[in-house]
Amino acid sequence: MTSPIFTSTSSSILTSTISSVSSSISTSNLSSTTSLKSTLTTSPAVSSISTSILSSTLSFLIPTLCASAEWDPNAITVVSDLYDPYDIAIDSEDNLIVADTENHLLRKLFPNGTNITLVTNTKITSVFIDKFDNIYFTDTFGDEVHLLNSDDGEIITVAGGNGPGSELDQLKLDGDPGIYVDQNLNLYISDTGNDRVVKYFRNATSGIIVAGGLGRGSALNQLNTTYGIYVDEFNEIGAIYICDTFNHRRCYSRNNCSFS
Repeated sequence: MTSPIFTSTSSSILTSTISSVSSSISTSNLSSTTSLKSTLTTSPAVSSISTSILSSTLSFLIPTLCASAEWDPNAITVVSDLYDPYDIAIDSEDNLIVADTENHLLRKLFPNGTNITLVTNTKITSVFIDKFDNIYFTDTFGDEVHLLNSDDGEIITVAGGNGPGSELDQLKLDGDPGIYVDQNLNLYISDTGNDRVVKYFRNATSGIIVAGGLGRGSALNQLNTTYGIYVDEFNEIGAIYICDTFNHRRCYSRNNCSFS
C-alpha cells in the first residue's frame, strides 16, 4: 500500500476502500471498468474521497493494456446468425447482449454458447447496460428508448414515445443514435434527427438539451447527425464526447455545473 495516490487519504479510508473493492467485486470482474467504477462510486467507504483521488484509484486498480500489444489476426466468431448487427454490450456476468438490428431482435448470448431472445419486432441500433444490469435500447421504429428490467424482465419506455418530433418529450432517432447511462441512472441520447444530445434525469418524462439543438450546422454550438456519445464521469466530470458524424469531427461538451 505504498502507492502515492493514497498519500492524501487517511489510513482508515484507505482500509475501507480496499476492503470494499475486495468484497464487492469478484476476481473474474476485476477487469470490468464498469463494475469497478460502480462499486467505488456507490460504496460508503469512498464517499469522502475526492474525485481526483477516486480517478487515480481506478487507474491504479484497473489493468492497463500494454502499449505494444498486438491483436491476434484470427478472430473468434461467437455468433453468426445475425443480420446487420449494430451494437453490443456485456453485463456483469459476461453475457453478451446483441442488437440484431435487421432481424428486429435483441439477443442475449451466455458464456456457455447458448442464447435467448429478449425482445422481438423492434429495430434496435444501440444498447447500454447500467450498473444494475438493466438494458437500455433504442427503438428507431418508435423514436424512443426502452429499459429492460433485469429483475422481472419488464420493458418500459424511458424516453420519447410521443412520436417523432423536436419537443423535449420527443425524439427523432435516425441512423445509429448513441445512448449512455451514468452512475445516477440519468440517460443521455444522441437525438440524431434533431442534431442534439438530450439528457433524461432518472424517471423524467422529458429531457433537457445538453449539446446542439440550435439547428444543423458546423458551428461549435451546432451538430450534424450525432451518433456515438460517451460521458466522462471520473476525469472531467460530466464532459460529453460526441461523434458529430457529418461534420466529420468528434465534439466535446463541458458541464458548467455540478454533476448530478
